[in-house]
Amino acid sequence: MALLCVSTRAAAHDEDVELWLGQSLSHRIDGGTSISLDLSERLREARVGGDQYLGRITLTRRIAPGVEIALGASAATNGGIGEIRPEQAIILTRGVLAVRSRLEERMIDGVADTSYRLRERLALNLPLDARARWVLIASGEAFFALNRTRPSDVTGFNTLRTQLGVRHAFTPALSLTALYQRQQAVRPGRADSVAHIPLLSIGWTL
Repeated sequence: MALLCVSTRAAAHDEDVELWLGQSLSHRIDGGTSISLDLSERLREARVGGDQYLGRITLTRRIAPGVEIALGASAATNGGIGEIRPEQAIILTRGVLAVRSRLEERMIDGVADTSYRLRERLALNLPLDARARWVLIASGEAFFALNRTRPSDVTGFNTLRTQLGVRHAFTPALSLTALYQRQQAVRPGRADSVAHIPLLSIGWTL
């Protein structure tokens, strides 16, 4: 989530700074099933598309020790363009490491065909104290476009997202996460775009 650097020169990047804010509400239905609602406000410069707002609901079920499946859907608006996104994921956890594979079907306003995207993430959640009130978070996530919906689209790997930060649990129900996120979008034929993103998220568990 060192994962924070891509070995390309800064001079070759088109860079910007964003601020992401998040709110998460989760509820454990039973010992192996939970449901969560996530909201995100992504404050961005107009030249990179303007502010983005996203809401996601996810149902997660543990099917075996260290194995979970998740089904969800999100809705987003990006510079005034709407998007609906059904999502499916499998999460494998071993100790402090977790691997997530997520498939998304992106239905974007003004685009006739559905865009399919695969996201592969490796995450570390390392408790920093005996009660795990402080947790170090690090992750790296690669995005792959699986099909083309417009002539200008390029398939394959197109984005790398890395994160480093901490989560603090004030109570068993209330936590705050603060991260630095670096997001690099690959743009064939021109400079990659790199976003530097402070991210603050509050979580509440019912």
